[in-house]
Amino acid sequence: MTLKAMQMSLLINSTQITVKDDLFINAYQEGYLKYKRLFEGQPISDERIYDFIAQDVYFPVKHDVENAGYITGWFAGLLFEHNAQSSIEERSRKQSIRRYLNGARRRRMSGKT
Repeated sequence: MTLKAMQMSLLINSTQITVKDDLFINAYQEGYLKYKRLFEGQPISDERIYDFIAQDVYFPVKHDVENAGYITGWFAGLLFEHNAQSSIEERSRKQSIRRYLNGARRRRMSGKT
């Protein structure tokens, strides 16, 4: 009996990653959760990013596929948080513009300028 590897797709920003290896996807999830658990919402320096990568690239404890998945998952967490924050800021900016335009329209309709 032969086992077929299950193919899965991950979407990070607008990039689709096709994954055929369970080691990669499991490590991806582990890296993503590590980011969420230990780093989310905190300022991160270039040194912390370097330390994180160096720990897994220069001193790998796991298989190369797992290391790649783990690092990819960690960065996916970072990008997801950044994109979520950008979306909140963009929404807030659009709401402010809408309020300003609605106020200007009301002033114009009431004859005030």
